[in-house]
Order: sequence, then C-alpha cells, then structure tokens
Amino acid sequence: MPMLADRALRNLKPDDGPLTDSQVPGLMIRPNANGGKWALRYVSPTTRKRREMGLGVYPSTSLHDARARTLAMRSQIDSGHDPIQERRRGRVITEREANVPTFPQAAEKTHEKAKSGW
Repeated sequence: MPMLADRALRNLKPDDGPLTDSQVPGLMIRPNANGGKWALRYVSPTTRKRREMGLGVYPSTSLHDARARTLAMRSQIDSGHDPIQERRRGRVITEREANVPTFPQAAEKTHEKAKSGW
C-alpha cells in the first residue's frame, strides 16, 4: 500500500482507488476530477457502526491539515464520543429551523383546529 505524500497527492487521477494513510489510522482520500475528498473511517463508540466523516477536499485541505483533523477526531473517539454526533450537536440552529414545530407540536395544533368540526 503506498504511503500518502504530497507528491503522490499531486499525481492523483480520478480513476485511482481510495488511498489510505499509513501514519494515521482511518484517514483516506477518494480521488475525483478536482483532486480528492478526505475522509475518516471509524467505528462509532456509541452505536458500534462503521461511519465515514468528511474532512475536506484536496488540495484546499492539505495532507498535514487532514492528519491534524483526523487526530483530533480520533481523540474524541477514544474518549467515547462520536465525532459526527458531536459536530451535529455543536451546529448553530438558524432562525428558520427554530420556528419549525416538532411533529407532536404540529399534530396538537392541527388537532385543535380540526376538533371544532367534529
């Protein structure tokens, strides 16, 4: 298995298969026409399912940056947290999303409106 290096990344072709990094477990790049997409493949400590998390696109995210992000995610995994769930939990809720009712809220409101006609 070839080791990832800047030279190998510059020579990526879209039809190349995914390449894994020998230095950081789970780090891989999937080549495409514009360079490639970095991903971390891991087993979630909470669900025990295999997951794949995007880490950016090459060349705007360098090999060094992808390794640093992967190591940060690995420390979350080692402490029992799923990085994808943590990222979703930390996401900022927009005003539009805050005004969207939950299903029970919408059902109750609809029920109240329709109740008078029954």
